[in-house]
Amino acid sequence: MEWMDNFFGDQYLNTHLPMLTEEVNHQEVNFIENILNLPINSTILDLPCGYGRHSNLLAKRGYKVTGIDYKDAFIQLAKKSSVELDVSKNVNYILEDMRVINFEQEFDAVINLFTSFGYFDEADNFKSLQNMSKALKKGGKLVIDCLNREWAIKETLRNKQVWLLYPNNQVFMAMNNFDIMTSRWISDQIIVNKGKANKVMQSVRLYSYTEFKFLFNQVGLKIVEVYGDNEKSEYTVDSSSMIIMAEKL
Repeated sequence: MEWMDNFFGDQYLNTHLPMLTEEVNHQEVNFIENILNLPINSTILDLPCGYGRHSNLLAKRGYKVTGIDYKDAFIQLAKKSSVELDVSKNVNYILEDMRVINFEQEFDAVINLFTSFGYFDEADNFKSLQNMSKALKKGGKLVIDCLNREWAIKETLRNKQVWLLYPNNQVFMAMNNFDIMTSRWISDQIIVNKGKANKVMQSVRLYSYTEFKFLFNQVGLKIVEVYGDNEKSEYTVDSSSMIIMAEKL
């Protein structure tokens, strides 16, 4: 996907790292560890893993983690961080695309975080979900954390333009739209850093809870919990996130 190569370019980490602090990372991992409730040494697939901010912390806590991402620069950063944290023996990083992975009943859990599902067309999104389900052992758990479709519709109708000043003095500007015919959230963004403007675009297929329930059923998964945030708040139309945990049948 051309937009992905541009969006996850050199500017991506400069834009997001100021917000994704160690405190935030630990809070998110605490939540994941809490809802999965797995014994130490359980196997977890982090898909996609980005630069390893969740994988390495999970490995530090004693889980056996496999992190997969399609971007080599992220994989190299994740590996470097695993060495610095002395967790490289507990985590394995693989450069691969989630659409073509081929694990079979190898993991106790699969995690897909930070709105990392829905990047592709309908067929490839479904293929990615099939691969996640196939990778799980029977009774294994899948966690998908994504932007809440209903919230996104309301937000783009209320305020299409977003302006933010990041902690490192970067200026973030976005023009957001929701395409009701394709159910894709499309964000045209400009990030200004030291007087230089970078333009990127993000296009994500957002699924409703009902759609996820239908798709999960097709790949042998059953939803067991849904949350509105990582504080386990009730999921409503006003929740900015939808975090679903499903179990492999």
